[in-house]
Amino acid sequence: MITEKLLAAVINGLDAGVYILDAELRLIHMNRKAEQILGWRADELAGRGVHEAIHYQKADGSPFPAEECPVHKVLALGRTYATEDDVFTHRDGTLVPVRYVSTPMMEDGRIVAVGTVFHEIGDEKRRAAAAELLREIDERVLSGHPLDYLLQFIATRLAETYRLPLARITLRGDDGRYEVRAEAGDDAVIGGLEATLGERWRAEGPLARALAGGNAEVLHFRQHGVEEVRRWAEASKVACALVLPLHSGSEERRETIGALELFASRDGLFSGPVAVRLEELVERIAVAIMVAGEQQRLRLQGAAMETAANAIVITDRAGTIRWVNPAFTELSGWSAEAAIGENPRILKSGEQDPETYRELWQTISAGHPWKGEVIQRHRDGHLYTVEQTITPIHGALGGITHFIAVHQDITQRKQAEEHIQRLAFYDPLTGLPNRRLFQERLEHGIAEARREERLAALLFLDLDNFKDVNDSLGHEIGDALLQAVAERLKGILRANDCVARLGGDEFAIIQTCLTNVDGAAALADKLVEALSQPFQIGEGLIFTGTSIGITIYPFDDSDINALLKNADTAMYRAKREGGGTYQFHTADMNAAAHARMALIADLHRAIEQHEFFLHYQPQVSLESGRIIGLEALIRWQHPERGVVSPAEFIPVAEESGLIVPIGHWVLDEACRQARQWQEAGLTRVRIAVNLSARQFRQGAIVEAVALTLANSGLDPDWLELELTESALMDDVEGAIETMQRLRELGVHLAIDDFGTGYSSMSYLKRFPVDHLKIAAEFIRELTREGDDAAIAKAIIDMGHSLKMKVIAEGVETDQQLRCLIEKGCDEKQGFFFSRPLPPKELEALIRGETTLQIEF
Repeated sequence: MITEKLLAAVINGLDAGVYILDAELRLIHMNRKAEQILGWRADELAGRGVHEAIHYQKADGSPFPAEECPVHKVLALGRTYATEDDVFTHRDGTLVPVRYVSTPMMEDGRIVAVGTVFHEIGDEKRRAAAAELLREIDERVLSGHPLDYLLQFIATRLAETYRLPLARITLRGDDGRYEVRAEAGDDAVIGGLEATLGERWRAEGPLARALAGGNAEVLHFRQHGVEEVRRWAEASKVACALVLPLHSGSEERRETIGALELFASRDGLFSGPVAVRLEELVERIAVAIMVAGEQQRLRLQGAAMETAANAIVITDRAGTIRWVNPAFTELSGWSAEAAIGENPRILKSGEQDPETYRELWQTISAGHPWKGEVIQRHRDGHLYTVEQTITPIHGALGGITHFIAVHQDITQRKQAEEHIQRLAFYDPLTGLPNRRLFQERLEHGIAEARREERLAALLFLDLDNFKDVNDSLGHEIGDALLQAVAERLKGILRANDCVARLGGDEFAIIQTCLTNVDGAAALADKLVEALSQPFQIGEGLIFTGTSIGITIYPFDDSDINALLKNADTAMYRAKREGGGTYQFHTADMNAAAHARMALIADLHRAIEQHEFFLHYQPQVSLESGRIIGLEALIRWQHPERGVVSPAEFIPVAEESGLIVPIGHWVLDEACRQARQWQEAGLTRVRIAVNLSARQFRQGAIVEAVALTLANSGLDPDWLELELTESALMDDVEGAIETMQRLRELGVHLAIDDFGTGYSSMSYLKRFPVDHLKIAAEFIRELTREGDDAAIAKAIIDMGHSLKMKVIAEGVETDQQLRCLIEKGCDEKQGFFFSRPLPPKELEALIRGETTLQIEF
C-alpha cells in the first residue's frame, strides 16, 4: 500500500517542480526541485497563498490578477489546465520562465486539492538565444564590422539573454594594459561597481586573477569579506560574478588577451549547461577579436594577392571557396562569381591518384602545409598541371579557420619532362617500353613474385621472316608491321603483364603472379596463334610468325641477367625448330609443354570424333534413402591411351577454351539421355550438369540452354545446372541476372564445391539457388570434428537458413554418412553409395533391378 511518506519521497525525486494546494489554494506540499527553482523553502510557504508569493506578476512586470490564475480556473471548472509559456517570481524578485500543468485532485466527487507540475524553460530559451547569438557573431565577423561595435553587441545581447544587471568585456591594448571595451546592463550597477570596487576589482579581484592565471573565476558577493562590498551587492541585487578569460593561440601556446565579466542577480545561474555554453561563447568571442584585428592587415595583403601572377584560392575550414584572385580565373576558366561558394572539387581532373588527395587532406587537417603536383581540369575541359601549395590558417584560439592555396602553372614544364621521359624509357616506333624500362619492370615483377611466393615467366619473342619483309617491301612497311604486332600483343596480355620492344623485331613479355608453368604455356599458345594470322598493312596482307623462348622464375634462376640469357637461348632454340613455336629453357618444361600441346590437339580430335561419353553418379536423399538426382560426369575414350581421367584433360580444356564446346556437348547429351529416360517412364530424378566458368560467362548461355531443352524435349524441371563460386563472384551483378534468366526457363541451380571460394552471405542470399554442394575436401576429415566438421555444419545451417537444400559430395564411409545425418544434411553423393555408372546400369539401379546398400 502506498503511504503518504512513500508518495512524498517519489515526488521529491522528480526532476520537475511540484506543489500541491488545498481547496483554499494554500500550500500543502512543495518538492525539493520546486524549492530549488523558486528560492523558497516549503516550510516558509506552508499555509500561505502561493499565488501571492510566486505568481503575482506577468512577464512584462504587470500584476497578474488572482482570478485569472490557472489554479483558480482548475478549482472553478474542475478540469486540467496547461500552459507552455508563463513566469513565476523567484524569491529574489527575478522572473523564472516556466511551463506547467495544474490538475484537480478529487475525493468523493469534490475537489479537495490542486496539483501543479512545472519545468523551468528559461534554460531552453537561453540555449536557443545563445545559439542565435553565436550565429550573429559569426555573421558580423564575416561582414567585417568594427571590433568595438561587435563587442558592444555581444555585451548587450548577453545582458538581455541572461537577464544580467551587468555584462562587460575587458581587453588588453597595444600598450599591454587592460581596459573595458564594452559594457551593458543597469547604469546604477555599472556606476556602483566602479565607485565601490574600482581599482581593487582590477588589481586583486576575480578579474585580476582570471587575467593573471588564465582560468575562470567566480565570486559570491554574499560571502565577500568586505562589508562595503556586501552592502553594495545587496542594494544592487547582484548575487555573483563570473569572469571568463579570453584566449588566443593553441591549447599549448595560448595567451590571455582579455576577459568576459558577467554579473548575475542570483546564485547558481552560471552552473551546468549555462557554463558550458558560455565557454563556447568565450572561444567564439576570442576568434572574433583576432579576426577583426587582422582584417586591416588582410585588406592590405588582399591588394597584393589581387595582382599576384600565381592563382590563389582561399577556402573556409569546410573547403568552401571564399575568395579567388584574377590569376585563378585566367588559369582555371572559373570566374570569381562562379567559383565562390563551390568546393575545389570543381577543378578535379579524374586523372589524379586518389591517394594524393587523401595525403593532402590529412596533412592540412593536421595543421601542416602541403606541397605537390596536381592535374586539374579547366572549365572548358582541357587538363593542366599545377604545383600547388596549401597552407592552413589558424585562428586566435589555434584552430584552423581557412586554407590558402597557391597554384603555379607547370603544364609546359611537365610536358617537356614527359617528352624527355618517353624518349628515355619508351620505344618511339611502337610506344612500348624499351629495354631500359623493361629491365626495371622485370626487377619489380621478380620482387613481387618473390614476395607473393608465386612464379614469374619471362618470354622473348622474335618475328619469323621479318628480314624478308624489310628487304622485299622496304623499311616503311617493316615499321608498320612492328606497330601492328605491338598492338596485337597488347590486346592479348592481362593488365598486370608487361610487353616491351627490345630492338629490331625482338619483343619481351613479363608474366607475373603465376601458380604453375601451364599459364606461361597457355600464353605462348595464344601468342603463336595470334601472330600466325595475317596483318593488313596498307593494301596488302603480310604473313609472319614468331619464335618464343620462355624461362621461369625461380625454377630456372633467380638472377635477372641469368633469366634474360635463358629466355634468349630458348628463343633461338625455337628458331632452330623452324619457328612458329615456343621452347622452355629446361627440357622437363619443354616435355610438359609438348605433352600439353598434344593433349590440346587430341581434345580437338575428340570433339570432332565424338570420343566423349557420360557416366552418372546418384544423389541420394538422407531422409528417404531414394535416388533423387544424377550428376552427369564426362569421360574420354582415347583411341590409344584408353580412358583419360577428367582431372588430366579438364584443366587443359579450361585454359585452352575447349571447355566451351565440350560443355555444350555434355549439356546436350545429358538432356537427350534424360528425355529418353523420361519417355521410358523412369522414376523422376533431376539431372545435374556442370557449367564451367567460361561457359557460364559467355553471352549466349541462356539461349544455349533454352535451345538444348527445345531440341531434346526435356521438361526443364528435370535439369539442374551446377556453378562454381568463382564463376559467380567474377561479376556478381551479371551472374545474378544470368541466373534469374536461367530460372525463368524452369531449370534448377546449384553452387558446386561450396566453401572453397569466397562468396559472402550478402551475395549468397541474392543468388536464386536451390542447392548448395559441400566440397568433398570438407567431407574427408568430417569425422574428426575439427575445422572441416565446423565448416560443413556452418554450410548446412546457412543453406537451411536461406531455404536451400544441402548436398554433400565425396561421401565414402559409413562414419561420414552418420556424421552428415547428425548435422542435418539433406542429400549426399559419393562412392559409399555408388560410383558413376553408364546409362544402362544406372537405369537398372533406378528401376530397382540393382539396389544400393544403404542403411539409415
